[in-house]
Amino acid sequence: MQYLTSILMIVAGVLLLFGGWTIYRKLIFLFGFIVGGIAGGMVAFAIMPAVVFVIFGVLVGAVIGVLLFKFVNTAVFIAIGGLAGFLFAKAVVPPMVALYLYYITLSFCAVLGAVVALIFKKISIVAATSFVGAFITISGIEQLTLQFGNGNIFGDGMTQISRITIIIVLAFIGAMVQLVSGKRKK
Repeated sequence: MQYLTSILMIVAGVLLLFGGWTIYRKLIFLFGFIVGGIAGGMVAFAIMPAVVFVIFGVLVGAVIGVLLFKFVNTAVFIAIGGLAGFLFAKAVVPPMVALYLYYITLSFCAVLGAVVALIFKKISIVAATSFVGAFITISGIEQLTLQFGNGNIFGDGMTQISRITIIIVLAFIGAMVQLVSGKRKK
């Protein structure tokens, strides 16, 4: 059973490592389509339990769900970027005598952070999925090789720094593959 877990970790890690952006882009809208369709069907059934009306409700709900998830997706990036900009400014900018200038600076950095997050949305998702994919892949390989009783594939004396280095190099390769493959498809 542990072999299966290790193999699933490796497969999931490789999928995230090299296809994280595509998976994210497809699943966010699929999730909106499913949730919206279910909600639309339930509302339509509550109003009038006729099959044609329920099918129409599912279709309308699915379209609304996709649009809503697209908006929520963008809103989340705006919120995270704004928060990051605000926290960065709070850590770097000392409080001023004139508090209104301090709050204007914090607000400006929050807006700037939101704009930067939207501009670099794809890069941040690619970086996150490639890093998580590399981590899961390496962890799965380590777990699998330890189960064979031959020790760790990377050597018994593998330090944390060498493990992190391997993960970073693998994540960099995965990010490049994601970015290059994304440009070819357009």
